[in-house]
Amino acid sequence: MKTIKKLKTVAVCSIFLALFLIVASMILLSRIYPDGHSGNRIAQYLLSNLTIQTVISNDEWAQKYPYDQSFTEKYEKKIQHIKTALENFCTTSFPASEKIDSLVNLLKHQVFHYHADDIIGNNENIMYVQDAVANVAEFSQILAEKGIPFLYVQTPSPGSVAYYRGSSPDGTDRMLAERNHALTDALVKLEVNTLNLTAELSGTIQFDKTAHWFPEDALYAANIITARLNQDFGFGIHTDIFSGNNFTWHLQKDSGIASQIQRNWGYRFDVPVPKEEYIFSVVHAETDRWSGNFAESMLQPTELWRADNVAYHGAFRISNSLIYEITNQSVTTSTGKHILMIGDSFDWPLCAYLAMGVERLTFLHNASFTGSILSYIDATSPDAVLICYNDAEFHEVYTEEAYYLE
Repeated sequence: MKTIKKLKTVAVCSIFLALFLIVASMILLSRIYPDGHSGNRIAQYLLSNLTIQTVISNDEWAQKYPYDQSFTEKYEKKIQHIKTALENFCTTSFPASEKIDSLVNLLKHQVFHYHADDIIGNNENIMYVQDAVANVAEFSQILAEKGIPFLYVQTPSPGSVAYYRGSSPDGTDRMLAERNHALTDALVKLEVNTLNLTAELSGTIQFDKTAHWFPEDALYAANIITARLNQDFGFGIHTDIFSGNNFTWHLQKDSGIASQIQRNWGYRFDVPVPKEEYIFSVVHAETDRWSGNFAESMLQPTELWRADNVAYHGAFRISNSLIYEITNQSVTTSTGKHILMIGDSFDWPLCAYLAMGVERLTFLHNASFTGSILSYIDATSPDAVLICYNDAEFHEVYTEEAYYLE
């Protein structure tokens, strides 16, 4: 018996060692380009499907914003996890659950013309987002106890838009769309303040080559979010500042870049910039600084847009990297409010446009920020916290580690 246990231990250790060597070799032998792509197929697969949560011991961010949770709280949370796991097991092991799930798939196949064998059943999608729902709800509750308004914003993906348009996306797109619906539906039932932009924008939104929305869609989304901030939290932002009549197109002054994008990808890509000369200062990770009008502070110089590759990723100074602090120095449009936005690449243009209506906006990328988000919130006292995520990120952001609630 002891020999068998030793063999099992050796086998498990060997598997982990092999995985480590594979990943290490990918890092050492593969070239990773600035836009996050690699010429190596295996490395590109890992980059596309895996996210490495940054964990650095004793780094400056963890020191500035330390975790604050007692042993008792951690123990209580562990007990709650066990309770939840048992409840989930009892639910999924209920004798009729498989029959119910089969019936749902049959209806999808017969009524909606889905191919039931190619998709994850609705029951699995609901189960998949349960932890995500619990973590968002807990985060919302913690902020409520601190007296800080919270809004969860679901940004769209091509599959989700097709889903809300009444068509039937295929494969992964359908799975993500159904998880999107399961997540937002559950949050609404728990009375978490939720805004599903996918449903709001499904009739008009477009996507570029990288499956990101066009900047003009982000501008329209900023208007929708502002209306909710005014309605629910009394912000008092003038929504007319987001009217299309108040913007010009950035690349009108550089038709060469615009033509190159059109030639390469078959669509017009441009960034609306406000006619009014807002003055912003943008600070990245308390080190890099830019200031000036919207184009100067929010956008990269056009010669750096990499229009022959992915214009969306080359256009904005803001990216998925640590933390950006945006200050609106135009007193005439400032409401004196401070928004903290936690999110992904869909927020690059979104936070730039939202910053037009408030005095301060902080964009935090939680997979790069190694301190405690809750400690950061305590230190900065934002007037509202927004989580704005695309449903394609479900597999990597809806964990307790991501929200630092552990």
